[in-house]
Amino acid sequence: MKLEAQFKSADNRLYFLDGRELAVDSSVKDVNHEKGGLVFIDMPWEKVGLDEDSYNEEFLASMRDMLKKMEGESSYAVIVPVAEKIPETDAQKEAFIASMKHSARRIKDAKSVVGYAIPDYIDSNAFIDAFKAKHGHYIYFSSNDDVLKDSSIVRY
Repeated sequence: MKLEAQFKSADNRLYFLDGRELAVDSSVKDVNHEKGGLVFIDMPWEKVGLDEDSYNEEFLASMRDMLKKMEGESSYAVIVPVAEKIPETDAQKEAFIASMKHSARRIKDAKSVVGYAIPDYIDSNAFIDAFKAKHGHYIYFSSNDDVLKDSSIVRY
């Protein structure tokens, strides 16, 4: 099920489709904060699963439930991929991206998800390309000045 876009980005900022800006404050991690706001939610690689043989469907189902609950509260989420052990090899980086892509498949019907943050240790183009086909409505976020040269990426 493909969702319709609810947001757009321009000049490294986030907007509702009607042009109103949605403030981005990456320090907000509490999903119980002010209703109608934007929260950044960590998606730990180790909890998602390090490879396709170890994906944690129970964790992903609970994440989906939380994100679906946020829909009714008009709250929005940016998923922040994190790793205890930073992937270093190309194979590890590919596995990391595959795990995050799998997480996106499991939460794909949650309208509260605005998009994903791009970790500094992952090639931004490879990350976005992995999501494009099935998650074209996602907005991407970064704090890396090189990545932010693409003005469609939102600064956080």
